[in-house]
Amino acid sequence: MAQKNVSRVLASDNVVLDRVETIALAPWLKADNILWEGALPVCAVVSAKDAATFKGSALARFLDASGVEVVKSVEAALNAALVREKNTAAALRAEAAALRQDYMRLQQSFAETEDFLNAAFAPTFTCARAWEPAEGTVSGEVAQRLPVGSIGLVAIDIWATGAGSGWLRISRLTGPDFCDKIALEPIGEGWVRAMLPLPLSGLAEDVIIRLEVDFQMGLSLPIPLEYMHATGVKAPLALRVWKGLPGCRIPEMEPRGQRFVLPASALPEPEVQGGTAKLMSGRDAYSLHPGHDGKMDFVFRGIEVPSAANIAAYTQNFGPEPVTLSLATTEGEVARRNMLPPQSHVQCDLFVTEAGKVDLHFKLRAASPLVSVFLRGVEIIPMAE
Repeated sequence: MAQKNVSRVLASDNVVLDRVETIALAPWLKADNILWEGALPVCAVVSAKDAATFKGSALARFLDASGVEVVKSVEAALNAALVREKNTAAALRAEAAALRQDYMRLQQSFAETEDFLNAAFAPTFTCARAWEPAEGTVSGEVAQRLPVGSIGLVAIDIWATGAGSGWLRISRLTGPDFCDKIALEPIGEGWVRAMLPLPLSGLAEDVIIRLEVDFQMGLSLPIPLEYMHATGVKAPLALRVWKGLPGCRIPEMEPRGQRFVLPASALPEPEVQGGTAKLMSGRDAYSLHPGHDGKMDFVFRGIEVPSAANIAAYTQNFGPEPVTLSLATTEGEVARRNMLPPQSHVQCDLFVTEAGKVDLHFKLRAASPLVSVFLRGVEIIPMAE
């Protein structure tokens, strides 16, 4: 039998309680199925006539109507119920606040995961360690222990001070080599790369590189770990060690008559007007941030193009706002604007009609300075003759 329960105090018909609204007990006791539906009453005030019937019900907790302090007892029960309701409401509010905080953390984690996936899908390779050239050179047969393990190793750059030829072999400290000899043919001062077809996998092992060259290789600054020095000298070779994921390979750096990629680290230092361009060595990308007016102009000068080719610049917009980026060979040239939607990867193309050195002029435009764009490198795609 359903009850409209306001004060949740049951009382026999002959019980009168001042200042307390009651619910009649008799209709409920006369019902065939004495089962209370809804919230239980706070208490029941039962006369002697109804006591025997009421004791057989599910609501065994009651107050004797013959007591002198029955009104005070009812008020105390109501006050206790009110306190319980307030405590329950406070607990529910605390649970709601905790759920709201968990939801905000979940949103933040989702945003961080989305940023990670956006970055992970980009074909990035990590410069695991770099020893920049300092003073001194070495030539001939040289062995150098690498400061990183074998897992993911995909390429090694050696600093050459001039043209020449030679080879490099990636070996274990004990056991068979990781690969055959890799030819090194620098055409002048700069980095020359020895690259594996795929990154190394398997268990982590110590790696030593063995070189035999007829050109001078640059040395880095001395370090206290003598076992990391190149053989015959008191400093390590100037080198850069690259790592990647199995199944991926780092692109070619040098022009060889086919399409090749110049990663950000291989591009000349840009001339920037309005904003900043910072080389992120760990991601091998330039991080571009426009000025306060949302504008940024920068140029890479002296990019060698072997023939008529298409130049593709690979960019990634990390910010929440769309930006536009244009690419041209001269400052005043009207170039096509490429729209970079939020959280996207976009390729900007430019056609060059003849071989030689070209300047790459970029113009970045955004609605506000609160944007973050990565330039990961440019690809030179020679046109078929």
